[in-house]
Parts: sequence; structure tokens; C-alpha cells
Amino acid sequence: MIAKRFITFGTLLTVVFTSLLSSPVGAQIYFSDDFENPAESEAKWEVLTGDWQVADGVYHQLGTAGPWQASMVAADQWNDNWEEYTIEFKVKPLTTGDAPVNVLFRAGDPLPVEWADRNGPTAHFYRWIVNGWTNTESRPYIYNAGTATMLAQTENTLEVGVWHHIMLVVTKTDIAGYVNDVEMFDVEHAEWTDGRVGIQAYSGMMDFDDFMVYGPEHFPAWRLKARQPEPADGAVGVMAPLFRWKAGATGVLHEVFMGTTPELTEANLVGPRSPMTLYFHAPGLEPGATYYWRVDEIEADMATAHPGDVWSFVAQDVKAYYPTPADGSNTAALAPTLTWMPGTAVAEHHVYFGDSAEAVGQAAGETDKGTQTETTFAPEALEPLTAYFWRVDETTVGGEVETGPVWSFTTALPVDDFESYTDEEGSRIYETWIDGWTNSTGSTVGNIQAPFAEQTIVRSGLQSMPLDYNNVNSPFYSEAELEFSPTEDWTANGIDTVVLYVQGRSGNAAAPLYVSVEDSAGNTGTVVHPDPTIAKTATWIEWAIPLSDFTGVNMARVKKLILGAGDKADPKSGGVGRLYIDDIQVTRPAVP
Repeated sequence: MIAKRFITFGTLLTVVFTSLLSSPVGAQIYFSDDFENPAESEAKWEVLTGDWQVADGVYHQLGTAGPWQASMVAADQWNDNWEEYTIEFKVKPLTTGDAPVNVLFRAGDPLPVEWADRNGPTAHFYRWIVNGWTNTESRPYIYNAGTATMLAQTENTLEVGVWHHIMLVVTKTDIAGYVNDVEMFDVEHAEWTDGRVGIQAYSGMMDFDDFMVYGPEHFPAWRLKARQPEPADGAVGVMAPLFRWKAGATGVLHEVFMGTTPELTEANLVGPRSPMTLYFHAPGLEPGATYYWRVDEIEADMATAHPGDVWSFVAQDVKAYYPTPADGSNTAALAPTLTWMPGTAVAEHHVYFGDSAEAVGQAAGETDKGTQTETTFAPEALEPLTAYFWRVDETTVGGEVETGPVWSFTTALPVDDFESYTDEEGSRIYETWIDGWTNSTGSTVGNIQAPFAEQTIVRSGLQSMPLDYNNVNSPFYSEAELEFSPTEDWTANGIDTVVLYVQGRSGNAAAPLYVSVEDSAGNTGTVVHPDPTIAKTATWIEWAIPLSDFTGVNMARVKKLILGAGDKADPKSGGVGRLYIDDIQVTRPAVP
């Protein structure tokens, strides 16, 4: 078990972009090259400088001489009437250090053939440096007649030896770049709109594959929707909102909806269609309330609409509001830090806390935790599966006291929060969670080298569990198992739900996720997550499963908890990916 962490088998864990760049149905394909036919590829590209080769299904350089190794889509393959398009390709960096991947676009003749030409008097092109400055930043530039102007700057790193998905969306007024579906920049800039596209390697070697340019009829769906909301999605403490957003790629008119629930209908339309990308909400807001809003983009035909995502914000409250844990939560930790948003013009806060709603409501002496200036409070260690109540009274700078509402939360019983694992033998994460090295499935728990637990992508605390799945070969599913000794009673104190938090990666291969519970008699119940895309979702998702869903299992004698990826009931060859798991717990219903 232990030695496996020091074996190098990077190809096993590399995330494969399966069919990521297959031709979109009905798309305007301006240019494409999968580099499977060297003779065809040679006719499609014009090498500016460097020694480029098509081999083994990829396009790459044969050396690293010089910082300007560039290859452009050939002139007879391009049409300057193509002013709006999306560029997509895959790239795998092969050298470390300052060896950035670059995308050239809107490049006019004469094209730069030497490094110094980029700042020459005839320079006339845009350049996206995907991962420059020792592989730490992403920057788009415009080079125009001797002047270089940086348009944006974002932290970004490309892992060496791993395929990455690069996408650049170009419209007549806007350019936006994405790495592995994460936005690097989105800026309005169009000094000119014609010119060819190409790729450039700076002092390094890299493999390029599946290069495609397609027209605006197949802009990604999210590009057609309103985005970049102000106030930001989830903003807290909003007083008089001036709604702003960036219009969708084809939107000419906009409809704004607003309400107190996420279900926004025509009754929530706050005004007529408008060409403006802003809206001022004049009526007063209910203090401390959560509001939801959406912008639909209307195309020039006045019939085609692109409904936007639903965003939310919390209105400012003359009292304490927006408590964490949330009021009514039943997944609170046993050592929580309570936080809240302060009321307007508040000088200090008086905290009351206890296990009796009545006592907190009456400010009974044993619940009085004193006055403070901070908006956090850390109670002593709490009991699991227990309801607690708290309130915060605010004293304004004028001396007036605003009595706060009584909030409640219920603590959970931790199953595994992944905080106790170390890199020492005997306490490593893969010594507790059994993976494919023992159960002969396609799973690998933990990083190959220390630290074995994940210490960057975590939901809470300092660690989570990385779980790699590889369903390419038999048995075509991957499982990690946690065995309890002695068995655990998941029926005590009203327990009725198991909760865990999962985060995937956008480049993961699709795979059903499932949880199995096995009792001491060997009876097993399995629940599959209803969302087939969860493995590709790069944010933390709460998964709450009623214990009654594990049919036929004695929850009073739980022996094993199994996390799986793949279709165990009907196994078939799949792909690979990485998941992160955190904060597994069992809960009871929250207090009314």
C-alpha cells in the first residue's frame, strides 16, 4: 500500500479530454485540424519561425531555439470576413519554467517572424499569453505599430505533461479567454477585427491538438447569456442596487426580472425591454432579505430569447443579519465559528448563545456571552446532533439597541472531515480509505506524493480527499471504501440523512457517482447521484441522501461506506478524472 505513492504513472492520472473538440452540430466550421494526416496539415499552416512537425497525431516543435516559434493558419485557409469566431484547441506543455503557450489572432500582414518584430513599426496583431511569466499569469495584449498594450492580467498556471483545453471567443467588440472552462479575461476591445489566427510557443516545447475555429452561429450557450452581474452573485449588504451586466454575444435588448424566490416568471418582469445594460431598482428593499434577479437577452429578430442565470444578493439590514451557519441549518460543525453581517452604523454587538430557544429569546443570564466589536463568535465545543440557538443585539453609534432575531442550527455527527490524516506511516489517507490497489477497481485515493491529502481544494478546514477514477479498463468502475470497526449506529438521536460534499473538474470524463452503505450482515444499498454532470462540476456540491434510500440495509450496524464512480450495475468502458470529497457527516432534521 505505502510504496504505491512513489510510483510514477502519470498517464494513469492524466485527465483525458474525451471528444472535447468534436465538431459542433450545425456549426460554421471555418477551420479545423486534428493533425492525424501530416500532408493535409502541412497545407493548412504557414510556419513563421521554428521547426514544427505533425507526428503521432499532434503538432509540436522539434526544438526550443528562440522565443518566437509561431505557426499561422495559412492565408488560403482564412477569410478576413470572419470577424467573429471561437478558437478551441488542446495543448500539453512539455517544458517547465518560462515557456508560455500563446494564441495569435487578428494578425495582419506583415506577420512577425522575429521576436523583435512584435514591437516593430509594422506590428498589427493581438496575442494571448496563456501562461506567461514563469507560468504564473495569463495576459492578452495588442501590438500596434510599435506599441504593446496589456488588456488584462489573471493568475494562471498550466501543469506540465497534462492536456489543457484552451478557448478564445472573439466578437466584433469583445474578446474572452478560457482555460479548462475557467475565465481568464473578458474585455471589450476591437481596434480592428480582421486578420488571421495562429499559435506561438515561447522558449519551450508543447503539443497542440484538435485545433478548431468556428463561427458565431455556434457560440457556446453561455456566451449568449448575460454575465458578469453587478451586484456580484451572492453579494451581501446591498442597499440600493444599480444592476449592471455584460450583454450576451447576440443580445440587442434586455429584460430584467427580480423577485424573492429563484423561480422568476413574467410577473417578476420589472420593466420593458431595453437596449441598456443597466437597471436602477428604486423601490426600497426588505432589510436582510434575499433577492433573486435574472436578465434575458433578446436577439435582433425580437423573438429569440436567451434566459440568463439566476443571481442573488442580500439586502442591507438599520439589525444583525445573514448568519453563518445559516438559520435552520442541520450540518453545522462541532466547533463552528459563528459569523453575521452587522447592521447599519453599529458600534458593538451583544451575543446570546445556548441550547434553549426560550432562554436566548429572553436573554437569560446563562446565554449572555457579552459585548464585542468583532462579528464572529466561537462557542466552546458542541455536542453532535444537538440544536443550538443564538442572537446578536446591535448597539448603534448613537447608543440605540436593536434586538436581533433568534437563529438556530443543529450540529451534525462527523463521519470523516479528512482533517486527521498526515503523511506519516499509519495515518495516511489511503491507509484508511481503501482504493483500487486493494479492491481491484480503477480508483486511487490520495496524491501520489506527499502531501497525500488535498490541501488546496477544500470545502472547510485544511484537507479534503482526492479520488482519481479510471474506468478505461475492467471492471470499468472505481470505488473507495471506508470500513468502520466497530460498526456505527446511524439511527441514534434521530439521524436520517448522510451528507457529503463533492467537487469535480471540468475536464473529467463523465461518470455516474454513487454512494453505497453496507451493514454487518453484508447487505448493501446504493444511491446514484441524479445529476450525470456532477463529475464535471468544478464547485463544491452538497449531496444529502436520506438513509431510507439505502434499501435493505440495517442502519444501526453500518460496516462500510463506499464512494464510487462509474456504472457498477451495467459496467462499460469509460474515462478518467479526479474528484474531491470533504465533510462526510450524518444529520438529523433541523428544529422547526
